[in-house]
Amino acid sequence: MTTLQPCLMCAATAMLLKVGHVSYAADDEFFVGLDELWAHHPVTAERQPVTVGPIGGPLERFARLLPLMFTLRNFPGRTAEQLARREHPELAAIANRLAADARFAEIVASGSIDDALEYLAL
Repeated sequence: MTTLQPCLMCAATAMLLKVGHVSYAADDEFFVGLDELWAHHPVTAERQPVTVGPIGGPLERFARLLPLMFTLRNFPGRTAEQLARREHPELAAIANRLAADARFAEIVASGSIDDALEYLAL
């Protein structure tokens, strides 16, 4: 199980290692259509793992929120940030709120995913 849909390098590594099955929690807008790319070459088509995802529900939203927060914080004004905000406006608003929220920083420091999910009402 991975947090996001496998990126180009992760998918290629899975094929190289002949991984048979990959599950992921949330889609990644940067790699939409990647699975179809592999079908055009016999070697990658033969080795492409079965992928299952996204899983839906609160865990999917939480899994997408984590890298979204990273993108918004580290790539302001860049294409990655703009795409993330356009694809996930609700989660982007949550990310902005959390960036300024001292209580959430305490929950993160405690390491409790259950508390984080409850606090976020995801």
